[in-house]
Amino acid sequence: MTLGIDAINVRFFCYGRDDDGELDILEVAEYVFRDLGGNITYEMNTVFDHGCRQICLTTDAEHDTT
Repeated sequence: MTLGIDAINVRFFCYGRDDDGELDILEVAEYVFRDLGGNITYEMNTVFDHGCRQICLTTDAEHDTT
């Protein structure tokens, strides 16, 4: 059984343009997130109905998706 921080799912988000050119929040791979830089905010969700715990990290940097 894994306990502690290793047991928490970490998801990475940034801003990017959707198909209509509108600014939206996108989920990205960790390496993309690290390369973007910017100011990072976080949200920790403890336990959902299905038992998942996660931390969501979001940078205010914009990812060029073109």
